[in-house]
Amino acid sequence: MNEQLYHTDTAIKALNLYERLILLKNTDDALMTDSLEKDRIDRWQQVSALGDEAKFKKRLSQDGIAEWEAYAVLNTENLVWPESEDPAWLVFFDEVSKLAKQLQPIEIFRPEHDKHAFFPIALPFYLYALRQVERFFEHSDEIPLDGACNCLKSLLTGCLANAAALEFNIFKAGRESGLGALLRKATATENNKSLYRSFIREIYVNRWDTFFSEYTVLTRQLCEVAQNWIASMHLFMERYRGDRPGLEQLFNNGQSLGQISKISFGLSDRHNGGKTTAILTFDNGVKMVYKPKPLSTECVLEAIVNWVNLEEELIGLNVASVIDKGDYGWQQFIENNGCDTEEDVRRFYIRAGYLMAIVYVMEGYDFHYENLIADGAFPYLIDTETIFNPYKEMEMAETGVLNAAQMASEKVYYSVLRTGMLPSWNIRKEGAKKDISGLGGEEGAGIEKMQRWVDVGTDDIRLEPVERPVRKMGNQPFIKGEDPGSSENYIDEITKGFSDMYTYIMRNKESFGELIRQWEHVVVRFVRKPTRVYSDMIAKLTEPEFLRDGMDWSIGCESMARLYLAADLGNYGQWNLLRSEYESLIRSDIPYFRLKADSLDIQDGENKTLVKNYFTMRCFERIIEKTKALNENDLALQERYIRYAFYARAAKSFHDDTRSAILNNGSKKRDIGDILAIAPSDCISVAKIIASELEQEALRSSDGSMAWIALEYLKEADIFQFKPISYNLYSGAAGIGFFFGALFKVTGEEKYHLLAKAAMTPIMRIVDEEMNELVRYSGVGGGIGLGSLIYAFASLAVFFQDAAFGKTATVYALKCATRIDNEVLEADKKLDIIFGSAGLLLGLIKLFRVTGDAEVMHKITMTADHLLKNCRDTAQGEGLVPTYGNKVITGMSHGASGVALALLKAFDLTKDERYRATAMAHIDFEEKMYDADAANYPTYQSTPTENKFITAWCHGAPGIGLTRLIAYQITHDESLKPQIEKNMQVTSTFSLEHLDHICCGNFGRLDIGLEYARFIKDEASIERIKREAAYIVNRFYENDGFRLFIDAPIKVFSPGLFVGATGIAYSLLRIGFPDQLPSVLAYE
Repeated sequence: MNEQLYHTDTAIKALNLYERLILLKNTDDALMTDSLEKDRIDRWQQVSALGDEAKFKKRLSQDGIAEWEAYAVLNTENLVWPESEDPAWLVFFDEVSKLAKQLQPIEIFRPEHDKHAFFPIALPFYLYALRQVERFFEHSDEIPLDGACNCLKSLLTGCLANAAALEFNIFKAGRESGLGALLRKATATENNKSLYRSFIREIYVNRWDTFFSEYTVLTRQLCEVAQNWIASMHLFMERYRGDRPGLEQLFNNGQSLGQISKISFGLSDRHNGGKTTAILTFDNGVKMVYKPKPLSTECVLEAIVNWVNLEEELIGLNVASVIDKGDYGWQQFIENNGCDTEEDVRRFYIRAGYLMAIVYVMEGYDFHYENLIADGAFPYLIDTETIFNPYKEMEMAETGVLNAAQMASEKVYYSVLRTGMLPSWNIRKEGAKKDISGLGGEEGAGIEKMQRWVDVGTDDIRLEPVERPVRKMGNQPFIKGEDPGSSENYIDEITKGFSDMYTYIMRNKESFGELIRQWEHVVVRFVRKPTRVYSDMIAKLTEPEFLRDGMDWSIGCESMARLYLAADLGNYGQWNLLRSEYESLIRSDIPYFRLKADSLDIQDGENKTLVKNYFTMRCFERIIEKTKALNENDLALQERYIRYAFYARAAKSFHDDTRSAILNNGSKKRDIGDILAIAPSDCISVAKIIASELEQEALRSSDGSMAWIALEYLKEADIFQFKPISYNLYSGAAGIGFFFGALFKVTGEEKYHLLAKAAMTPIMRIVDEEMNELVRYSGVGGGIGLGSLIYAFASLAVFFQDAAFGKTATVYALKCATRIDNEVLEADKKLDIIFGSAGLLLGLIKLFRVTGDAEVMHKITMTADHLLKNCRDTAQGEGLVPTYGNKVITGMSHGASGVALALLKAFDLTKDERYRATAMAHIDFEEKMYDADAANYPTYQSTPTENKFITAWCHGAPGIGLTRLIAYQITHDESLKPQIEKNMQVTSTFSLEHLDHICCGNFGRLDIGLEYARFIKDEASIERIKREAAYIVNRFYENDGFRLFIDAPIKVFSPGLFVGATGIAYSLLRIGFPDQLPSVLAYE
């Protein structure tokens, strides 16, 4: 082997995009030479610009990359490597390889190596790094290395395991047949390791060079992770030895600290070359925290707390002691100790309110549950690097004004919600949810989903998905031996604390401003993206497909470019931030940006200026400006936001009949007395009250658009969130626009025409400018997704058919439909009404009935065929669509009835017998699942030992009965009649003492009952439904609101169509004017 050529090829292949640009030949005639490069360009364009060629070219030009350069960097032959200049990591790899050849099997296969996946392959990297550190420590026994060593093992195997697993599976497949694998598993002992050990030996004996030359990016990462670990350990030791006298003075009253008994490394994100926080524990019990970053902001907080503690009317705060050494520092370790009394808990939350007000005024953010510690009655903020924040104007449209949706985002962004201390859910695509807020992130506050290696060190080593409750952190107070309950039980104390501190600062603006000016030179962190975005990216990039070539790795990173592409404010220097992100991520570091409080420039962690004049106002100027602007109105608004954040946490969804019974102590009575039927004029009156509330709560822009900040039900995670509402039909702005359109249809009042247009204006901008992003993040569903917008716009085209907005609505419905293609359909894995293709199909059918457009009909058949393509044979029946993971379930919103409804409507249009047959198969499946004793259908929540039931549109007899009714109207199949009757019997007799919305509540059942009564021309039933509606409306007037939540005040604003007040108002309009308005629950 030509050693120099091997080194050059390995080094070049491991380079990322920006590193390759530096080594690119000065030529513009580089061409693609093979299909692999064409595939890479296509993937690059897809990942960075969602396939939009124009945006991809914009991405290149803004980043200063010529098109020929983008092609040229794909081919390593276009790169010139400096002669005789191997990178440090490759020199390191040579030393590791020498060590690997010396290792004996007894060293490689030690039992302790089976704690980390495929660690024997990483062993030489680990041992070489450890020996370098031990040499530095050879004259000192005061540093125990166990914690640091475990940290390095995890880092190395985290990089390596996925690639090693792929190669191991290939290795196994080449040595045993499928039958052989089954026999091995059937006869295997608990710890069969023969194939695993053979694979490891094969790597060492025959494949060391080939494995690491194939996975060049992985080789580089392993070397740089180990090198950074060595450097970090050296630096830590030097600092500790030099600072020990000062540490003894501050943390141990000048007495000797004695020996270190334990050091826990890796307790924070890794930044700036693998540097991470460590906790030192001494033999005498003293603990302290080493932080390899500036601690000047901790000194700022200490100064503010000292200033606050001068006020005798406030109960006083504490801060952790620190030693700030410039680029690093030492901090007092705060224990999570319990409270002695309930009064201590109350005082804790008052103080937490104090801190929240301070952070709010300082424009601080990111104070999540890891950055707040409860020590008895005192909350401590232990990481204040983001307590300052500069100001940057939001991007405006060409009109020069923010639209209402942008205004809502900005209002939330600069509100108390931004502090990170208030309950807020992080939601992953797979539906996992987690509250990591400072005051909400408590044990059990959500579920974490993750992948875990099992049977490590054996032939059956593999990744398996696991779920676990969010682990307990130290941010919650507790009474020793007792549980004081959730933070939501202390909303009054938190709000009082916030108000008291806000008022104190407001009354002492000059004094506070003078204090802040003393700290205008401190260094603060700027968080460009949430840490989880970076950590998810690092995890994704450990997949083998990204580890062979630096350009494949770079393309894997390119989704991050979309943020810079979308945030084009003319400052193209911002792309330097992306370059810095690449530089960090390829070393498995979390990118780190910082700035000085008196600067507008962004720096990296090494003090290099990346972007000049990125911000429009300096940190300390922004704080002083905000302090001057404090006022009673803003205080009231922030107090409301605090309460709503906790209401969202407390609010329960309504997804089973057992929880429903909470409202009426289990009563199933439907006794409404002799109440009179509601009149159409009364229906309009209530609808106008809801419309008026929507107007009052709206944010309005001078461009005519409207938006709302409210409690929104996020169906994908089954939780509520206080936030700017989404764009969808189910719980967002499209549903509000739909309602305003209906109110215009019924009343003819022009104001509702304008309100509908205002609600839909931000959606139209998104459709015009960000359609690909919309589809990517929202999907195609008829409740939440593109199908929901098609249905909303098509409905508005009917409501406004004689008004100006009607034509506009048609245009936008068609625009949305145009985006549907095979790629979009293939990306849909949900397939149901709310999130998936069944809902899209219903929206397209609505649009076709409005327009008769031939292209829309083509999209209908494409979508219906996509559903058929996804049919599976199950134990319950053949040819069924799995709409809940890999399961076929009952029900309308996520189950078989929803699929049947969509396919039956497609059959009604096309007369394609396949659609009818498949729809009826889904109906047959549900009837097999029917529980006669419960007179209902078991839901997705059922277990093998217990059936659970919901009696609503979304799940259970009412929604299923609606599908049967429409099926009969289309097919005239007499066998459906008994099914209709039994389900409508349940629908009409279910208690009214439940929540009121249309998805899971009273007005959904009333609307379905109305459809049935009108079909059979049962005037007595129609009259009963109007009387029941009057009963609920009377309760609305008595309570000053509809029942939308369990465990949240009735007056909490939640405007969603399916789970909010808007849908109730629409349902009332339907009851009053059934001939003028369609059933949204049937997607008419």
